Amino acid sequence: MDEVLRRDPSGLTLRADPSALAPERLLVFEVRGAVTNFANAIRRIPGLELVDEEELEDDNQDKAPEAYLLVPDAAALQNILSLWKRWTAGQELGAGFAPWRDVFATLREIRTWGPSDRVQESDREIFGEEVELMGDGEFLAIEIELVFRSSEELATAAEHAVIERIGGLGGALVSRSRIADIAYHALLARLPAPAVRQIVERSENGISGMDAVMHIRPQSIASPDSTDDAAQSPADQIVPTADGEPILAILDGVPVAQHPLLRGRLNVDDLFGLEPAALVAERVHGTAMASLIAHGDRNLAEPSLGRRIHFVPVMGAGDQFPEDRLVIDLVYQAVTAMRRAQ
Repeated sequence: MDEVLRRDPSGLTLRADPSALAPERLLVFEVRGAVTNFANAIRRIPGLELVDEEELEDDNQDKAPEAYLLVPDAAALQNILSLWKRWTAGQELGAGFAPWRDVFATLREIRTWGPSDRVQESDREIFGEEVELMGDGEFLAIEIELVFRSSEELATAAEHAVIERIGGLGGALVSRSRIADIAYHALLARLPAPAVRQIVERSENGISGMDAVMHIRPQSIASPDSTDDAAQSPADQIVPTADGEPILAILDGVPVAQHPLLRGRLNVDDLFGLEPAALVAERVHGTAMASLIAHGDRNLAEPSLGRRIHFVPVMGAGDQFPEDRLVIDLVYQAVTAMRRAQ
């Protein structure tokens, strides 16, 4: 293992020969005690990359925390598992393995990352319900989050492998997003019912068996609470406009920007072109939220804001997210566009 890490200290080298490319490998480390002790111990071992380290450090309230370790290749993975077995059997690890001993002392278990990790039980139940009445020729949209790798070359190779598998199963890529700033890499795809059944079964032969895949989820949809028309206004009520520059933004469904309560109060930036397809009668949630934020609870006669509101629609027709976009990608682009406009 030491030889492997010395040869490829970052675990991110992309071989010229695709057949010689070491597949991505994930180990699941089930931590006991404070996760910060584990994080501190793992940092002492050069050449290993901890996935979601920032989230791990903020998760000290988790009663059963897990960490996911990227391992350079299969040989290194097997060596780590071998060391763990020796440790649990009470055997000495030998000279030079003191950092691993410190890591093992913080763990309950080590196991390989597999289909049961990639498809969480709650998502598996949703897939099962969706596919139960589907014919083999019907399709379902799914989100596939990949293990984020800082190397663009390795990330591209992993993405291409998953897209090729999607096509081989009779599916199609709808959208993709890789955002290095937030360590996010995901694909939105449409899969036929048989391929979705493989996901429900957590099959090694389907998407759930691919090393490059971190999580598989149903496509994100909006489920806004039902709301009365909070923007109703008596015809004779005079509502003052807002003159101040916006310091507050709303990301929601397309609003009725010319509603009597909202006219002159919103700077609508239709960044994703959702406004034309959203019927006025369907613009319920965004309109209600804009009214609530602009005027507060009107039953309490609260004062209205003196500043305009910057509004970026991220939900279109029917107050739903676009079917061809990843929601995280939409929100990220909306926020970064606002920052660039400052």
